[in-house]
Amino acid sequence: MPPQRLTGANYREFLKSFMGIARVLQVLMGAGLWATIAANKYDGPVHFALLVAVLFWLLTLALFLLTLLGKQDVVPVAGGEHWLLSNVVHDAAAVALYLPTIGILAYKTAKSTYCNLEHYGPPCPYRAYLAATALSGFTTCAYFASAVYGSCRKCRGTKCTRQLPFQVKSFGNALLPSCKEFSVEVSTHSARSTVVRFM
Repeated sequence: MPPQRLTGANYREFLKSFMGIARVLQVLMGAGLWATIAANKYDGPVHFALLVAVLFWLLTLALFLLTLLGKQDVVPVAGGEHWLLSNVVHDAAAVALYLPTIGILAYKTAKSTYCNLEHYGPPCPYRAYLAATALSGFTTCAYFASAVYGSCRKCRGTKCTRQLPFQVKSFGNALLPSCKEFSVEVSTHSARSTVVRFM
């Protein structure tokens, strides 16, 4: 039986799930970060910070939309049964690259403190760098949380990365160590049992 897709009201269920909320926060804060940097004059290593912000904003947006629409299987190599692992790798890479980004922006913030005066005439990037540093820190925390959550699910073997349009009543082998196809008894509108593939 093909994997179930998100339909109708299940979009809202995904958006209320931990990963749904984490992805929304990552997209919003990532957009705020690169917009803050791009709207102000920047130079030197800040180009790297902007690259990281834009790159992971685009990747996260793509992951969010693919999961929301239930189109994980159309992604070559990284989709299907590898979707959860791909999400964990993406989040871990985001954390690894956002950490130096925080350092860069914090350094630029410290260097700009001289112009944070009430009557300083020329444009001062201090507040922009300070806001970008805070946003990068919050974004890193969001990626770290989703990486830990995804890793825990991976270790437990629960690879179901999409919400099911019915309520699971009981199932065997809860930890799914072999990650193979198994049968679950579900409650549907027709009160029938079916076989669902969790991969």
